Amino acid sequence: MAYQPAAFTIRTFTHDAWPAYRALRLRALEDAPDAFGSTLAAESVRPPEEWAARLARAATSGIDHALTAEIAGEPVGLAWAKVDADDPAVVNLFQMWVAPEARGQGVA
Repeated sequence: MAYQPAAFTIRTFTHDAWPAYRALRLRALEDAPDAFGSTLAAESVRPPEEWAARLARAATSGIDHALTAEIAGEPVGLAWAKVDADDPAVVNLFQMWVAPEARGQGVA
């Protein structure tokens, strides 16, 4: 059978989309706890204001880009891209994660 990537959309999280970002971030930490610099325990107790503020700062920083991947309108992945402070031609990738049900479909 030939490889058929899923139709997906990549979009930027806005500050008011913090519940979706939070849900994906917590799911990622639960699924792959050793892949991140934080823990499910630490992130799960953050208040809503912190989640919204994190995305608001990203939207205005000019260097941070909080991204989500969606398949059929459902969030299935997240990534945080950050333009390097010393070399704007370089973008660093943080918090990359794809939900198990969406892996192998070209989302990453």
